[in-house]
Amino acid sequence: MKNSVSLLLLMCFLSFLSCDDQFSESSIGESDINLFEKYQSLVENTSIEKSGRLKYVDSMIDYTKDLPRDTLTRKYLLDIASSYRSLGLEDSTYSFYHKALKLSTQINDSIGLATSNYTLGVYHLRKDALDSAYTYFYASEKLYDQIKDIKQEANSALTMAITQNRVKDYVGAQESSIKAIRLFEKTDEIRYLASSYNTLGSVSRSLGEYESSIEYYKKVYEYRKSLEKEETLEKEDDRILNSSTLNNLGMVYMDMGDYPEAILNFKKGLAYDSLEIKKPKSYIRLIDNLAYAEYKNGNMTSFPDLLLKALNKSREVKDRIVMASSGMHLSEIYLAEGNKELAKYYAKNAYATAKETTYNEGVLGSLGLLMKVSDPSEGITYGQEYIRISDSLQMEERAFQNKFARIRFETDKLVVAKNKATQTS
Repeated sequence: MKNSVSLLLLMCFLSFLSCDDQFSESSIGESDINLFEKYQSLVENTSIEKSGRLKYVDSMIDYTKDLPRDTLTRKYLLDIASSYRSLGLEDSTYSFYHKALKLSTQINDSIGLATSNYTLGVYHLRKDALDSAYTYFYASEKLYDQIKDIKQEANSALTMAITQNRVKDYVGAQESSIKAIRLFEKTDEIRYLASSYNTLGSVSRSLGEYESSIEYYKKVYEYRKSLEKEETLEKEDDRILNSSTLNNLGMVYMDMGDYPEAILNFKKGLAYDSLEIKKPKSYIRLIDNLAYAEYKNGNMTSFPDLLLKALNKSREVKDRIVMASSGMHLSEIYLAEGNKELAKYYAKNAYATAKETTYNEGVLGSLGLLMKVSDPSEGITYGQEYIRISDSLQMEERAFQNKFARIRFETDKLVVAKNKATQTS
């Protein structure tokens, strides 16, 4: 893994050395450009069979073979990568992202370098290759800063924060989120500003900074609320997204032990029109959390019906995280009610589901319950597994944090070297 990160840093160095000049686009006729765009639109036509759409991607590739090596060709390579992505062909997507990066390096195309690094970061983030994703995002942030593209620099900072949050590099994620917010505040990108505050709210909650987390989530809510007034295609998405914001707020209040306020937010989130149909996973998470909050608040009237509803519906939509969560909630409550048999049944199911999904919090939570509901010898086995997994996760998180620090250090050194080379040339 260390060698792969070093190779990525070398590629980034070549990127920085190459981003002084803008290469001009070729003089291709408008009809020729329209031909490429025609192929691209046919690829996007989902009424055509996949095999037919693939042939149009081949036509896009053939079209680029004899073109000059310039910024327009780089754009086409990225378009081809996006077309492959829409068809679910990840290896081909990766290949053409790299072709675009290589061409951008060769022709000193700073915009292409920044764009290629960013898209490769997104690709690796989707593949859970988090160290590679961070390397590309950090490089793209530096490159966008150099070409003064504030919006894309902010996007790079936001995706860095999301990546850091995933590996529990909370301090780093906090810094990246704040940078993204400061940059987005200079633009009219309210939707992305809300996303940045959402990430900062999540990070603050993980750090135990509950009051700050509530403040940030409330900002998310207000920003998304303001977007509902706009007549845009995303208007309905913004409205539905706020159901998730209210769920997040409820979870912070749960952490604080303020169960009445948590219940209020969960119910407010469930009040969105047709939520169960339009965003079933949000609906299921809300009813799971509402049922558990009511139990913690001393109200057993919805038990076990609401949690069983969450469990069954999560199976229907294959949301394994809620399957594990609702199973753990059922196990905990049955244990408190003295029904060890059912408590063990749901804890075992939750453990199996969490392991399948690599939902680490669910794995540890269900193991903790199994330690309580099992006989002493079996409980010791579960306890040993809990310690092994917990230690392994902590080592993995520290390793990621060290890698990210090394990536920042090495990339910053490359930028300084590039600037010195530019000054002496």
